[in-house]
Amino acid sequence: MEEIIRDVEVADEELVEVDGGAGVQKYIRYKIVRGDTLSHLARVYHTTVDELVRINHIKDKNKIYAGDYLLIPVVE
Repeated sequence: MEEIIRDVEVADEELVEVDGGAGVQKYIRYKIVRGDTLSHLARVYHTTVDELVRINHIKDKNKIYAGDYLLIPVVE
């Protein structure tokens, strides 16, 4: 049974599962659109900027680019 994670206006998102050794973690694979910020995405998806930076290996949290993808943890 598929569950819609959030009803958010996005260009592209999909649910993915990653087995990191400590169990399977669910993420949303989100395509960044112009105007997105990590702080806005963190609020929308109930996570933190620091968590997005850590998961996605972002070097400068003030620089994300339209067309790139982020993994966003699913909060259950």
